[in-house]
Amino acid sequence: MLLLITGSYDGTSDRIVTAYGAGVFRLNHDLWRDYQISFSSGGWRIANPCNGLVIESDTVKSAFWWKPFLTPLEEDPYVQEEVKYIFRDIYGWCVDKGIARGNHFTYHSVFGKITILEKAKAYFKIPETSVSIGRLDADKFKDKKIVVKSLATARTNDGNILITTEANINRLDPAQE
Repeated sequence: MLLLITGSYDGTSDRIVTAYGAGVFRLNHDLWRDYQISFSSGGWRIANPCNGLVIESDTVKSAFWWKPFLTPLEEDPYVQEEVKYIFRDIYGWCVDKGIARGNHFTYHSVFGKITILEKAKAYFKIPETSVSIGRLDADKFKDKKIVVKSLATARTNDGNILITTEANINRLDPAQE
């Protein structure tokens, strides 16, 4: 079974679960309270009482880390860091055993979306992609359907997050592109 360590608001993870179904145990960081987790020197076990799935260090075949910490926890900072630590520790166990697939958990802090998309072209059909400041080269998208997406997936001052959204290039604020 694949252990997918992610967050509940991630479209890529949704697609992985749809594609692999029962072969995936999705561990959502922002829903950490929905799980039961035990980790000791002998191994680990994670149960999801909501759907009855269980995954263990003895049954995991591969692990995939996909941006689990994007949604901040509404918890005491100490609790937030403790939860992050156990998620990293479980993935670190998988890395140590050679069953981690894909990215190291620091990948998204080191490489950006454009670099990641370039690598993804080997496996997926990737649309033309551009990041611009000051509308440099943005005119090439003038008469095309476009999708805007946050680079950092950070919250705005009022607590909102930009999710992947279809847009019209002519209606975008040049000061925010």
